[in-house]
Amino acid sequence: MSPPEQPSSSSSSSSSSSFSPMAIILVPLATAVAGILLSVPYAFAIWHNPLVYVGVFLPVIWGALIYVLAGWSVTATRLRNPALAALLAVLGTLPGFVLHWAVYADLFINTRPDIALFAYPDEVAMAFNLDKVTFQDVRLILNNWLDTFNLFKAVSEDGIWSVKSFEVKGLVLRLVWLAELLILLATVGKEFAKKSFALGSGK
Repeated sequence: MSPPEQPSSSSSSSSSSSFSPMAIILVPLATAVAGILLSVPYAFAIWHNPLVYVGVFLPVIWGALIYVLAGWSVTATRLRNPALAALLAVLGTLPGFVLHWAVYADLFINTRPDIALFAYPDEVAMAFNLDKVTFQDVRLILNNWLDTFNLFKAVSEDGIWSVKSFEVKGLVLRLVWLAELLILLATVGKEFAKKSFALGSGK
């Protein structure tokens, strides 16, 4: 009697990497919603955090909370491809990061209007509420993104905080901002990849 046929490695591979096409929509959508909901409190936490070293952990916490709120999308779509899960989650995180920067910009405008408002045309600058963060202000910041880019150039040149006697500004501050983004995306990507891997291995 001939031995039973073993499943081919190709069929096994395709089974482990199969997923619902809805994953292409649902995973980044769920991640975007979670990131946007958390972006405002995160921006306030970053702005009001008095300890520079604690700031390193805040993007990790944000990324972990995004996974807590949106990780279900991997299971719901049976996404067993860790690389794709990480990519979709990272892409979905970007809108929340952009909104966080808009809120952060509004906080800076309220604190240092002498520097911030020069980045915008007069009609836009006059429309800002300098007492608090408002939806109108955030919308203006997002709609005038080229001027907002100039705002952050001014922020980096002037600096907004210091470590003891060292004022963090210029290239150093820009590298800090880049590190913040990379830490957030790495945290989100890692958590979603782990979820997808566990799903594929039956854990």
